[in-house]
Amino acid sequence: MILFAVETRAGSTDSFLKDFIMFRRLVAISTLLIATSAALPQTRNDHENYLRTMASRNTEKTKEQFISRLFLMSPTGELTREMAETIDLRNDAEMRLRMTATILKNDLDGDGKVSREEINRVRMVLSGNERSQFETAVLKADTDGDGKLSAAEIAASSKEAIDSTRRRNGRGDFLGTAFMVFDTDGNGVVVVDEIIETIDRLAAEPPSPLRPAQLIEAESCKLPKPSPEASAVFVAGRGGSALSSVSVAGLDQETTFATLDIEEGKEPLYIVANISGPMVLRVTGATGRVERFVGGGNKQGLGVIGLPAEVVDLTSMSECKFPVAYQADTSDWIKARALLVSALGKEVRMTGRNKLDQLKLPSGHRDKTEETQGIKSGPVVHSGNRSYRLTNKGLVELKREEYPTGLEAEMRRFYPDGVVDVSAEDIVASGKAEAYDVLPSQAGLIQLVKSGALSVLRDGAISIDKPIPRFPAGLNGAHSVKFVLRRGVPMPAGSPGHSMVLLEETGQCLGARC
Repeated sequence: MILFAVETRAGSTDSFLKDFIMFRRLVAISTLLIATSAALPQTRNDHENYLRTMASRNTEKTKEQFISRLFLMSPTGELTREMAETIDLRNDAEMRLRMTATILKNDLDGDGKVSREEINRVRMVLSGNERSQFETAVLKADTDGDGKLSAAEIAASSKEAIDSTRRRNGRGDFLGTAFMVFDTDGNGVVVVDEIIETIDRLAAEPPSPLRPAQLIEAESCKLPKPSPEASAVFVAGRGGSALSSVSVAGLDQETTFATLDIEEGKEPLYIVANISGPMVLRVTGATGRVERFVGGGNKQGLGVIGLPAEVVDLTSMSECKFPVAYQADTSDWIKARALLVSALGKEVRMTGRNKLDQLKLPSGHRDKTEETQGIKSGPVVHSGNRSYRLTNKGLVELKREEYPTGLEAEMRRFYPDGVVDVSAEDIVASGKAEAYDVLPSQAGLIQLVKSGALSVLRDGAISIDKPIPRFPAGLNGAHSVKFVLRRGVPMPAGSPGHSMVLLEETGQCLGARC
C-alpha cells in the first residue's frame, strides 16, 4: 500500500500535479525494482561497535540522541520490527524514486522510457556540465548500446546507483532495522528503557576492534580456488595501446585491445585480470598452461580471445573490490595483493601497466624491445620539403606516403598500435561482442574522412558533409573535436562525447564545450 499525505497550500497545485505525473511515469519502473534491495554488510557487532564508540565519548548525549530518534520513528515510543522494516523500505523507495527521476525527467512523452529521438532532442537544449552529466548517464544506462533507454535499462541503472550509494555510505543514519540492536529482550519491540540499558552497558565495556574493511572486502570476494600446483598471476591496466574493431560494451563506447603472451613453463597459471575500461585481451603463446582466466574490474565489458570458453570466468569477480593496481609500490598495489592472497590462499605475482600493449606472463616483461618502441608513434619533424620521425635511434626520414595527417598523428599518439581487426565470433565476452560500423575515437574520424562523409576544415574542425551512421565512440577529453553539421545532414546517432557540434543551418552550438 502506498500512502500520500498532501498538505494543500496556495500555489502548491502545479507542484503537486508535476509530482503526481512523475509518480505515474515511475510506476512501471518501480515495479522492476521492488525486490532489488541488497542486504547491507553491517552486523549487530558493527552496530554495537558504533554505539560503543559514541557512548564512550558522551554517554548522556548518546542516550538523548537515540531516544529522540526512537520517537521520530514511533510517536508512541514503541518501535516494532515491522515498523523498522517499513521505514527501511520507504527509505529505499525514496532513493529509487530519486535515482529513477534523474533519468525519467528526459522522458518527454511520459511512456516510461527514453527514445533515441528524446535523447537527441534533450541534447539540443543542454550545454556545459549539465550536458556532460546527461551524456554520462545515458552511456551508463544504455547497456545494449542501441541509443535508447528501455524501462529495464532505467531500472537496472537506478539499482546500480542505489547499490553504489549503499556501498559507499551504508545505513549511516542508524534508522529502521539498525535500531533493533536495542531490542535487549528479543521480543521484537524497542522502548526507551532498552536504549538506556544498551548504551549504559556499551559505555562500560572496552571498545572492541572494528572489523577492517579489507577483511570485509575479502570475505565478499568468492573466487574459485586455484589448484595447489598453479601459480597465481595478477595483471591490471586502465586501457590498451590499440583499439579493437569489435566492441564488448556497445557501439557508443570505445573498446581497446592488448595482448597477453604466455611464456613456456611447466606449472599451470591462474590469471586474474583487472581492467578499468572495455577491452579485448588476446592470449597467445603457451595457452595450454592457463588453468583459469578470471577477468573483471569493470562492468562495462571485457572480452578474451585465444582461450577455450571453459577456462574463462568473467563473472566471479563481480563482488570483488580489487583496485586497478597497475603501478608497483603504491597503496592500491599493496591492497590488491593482500586481497588476492586472502581470496586465493596463495602468493600472487603482480604485473600491470597504465596502458597494456604486449605483456609476457608470468614474468610481466613487455613484448616490445626498446629499439622498436616509438618508431610508429614518435613526433614528426619537418625540414623543408622533408619530414622525419624522432625514434629511440634518432631521426628516421619518412616517405611521402608515410606523412601523417593531423588525425593520424593524434591516433598514433593515443593508440600507437592502431586498430586490431578481430572477429566477434572469436571473443568470449562478458556482454555482447559486435563489430563497430564506425570505429571509435580518431580511428573512426579517419575512417569517415576516407569514405568522403567527413572533411577537415582549415581550422581543424570536422565537417559532416554526408549522413554517417553514428558519432565515433570515445570522443571525450583530449579526444574531443569540433564538428560542423552541414545544412540538410541529419544528426548522427550515438553520442559526440565531449565534442561540440555546430549546426550550419542555425549557427546553434550543441555539446558540453560550447
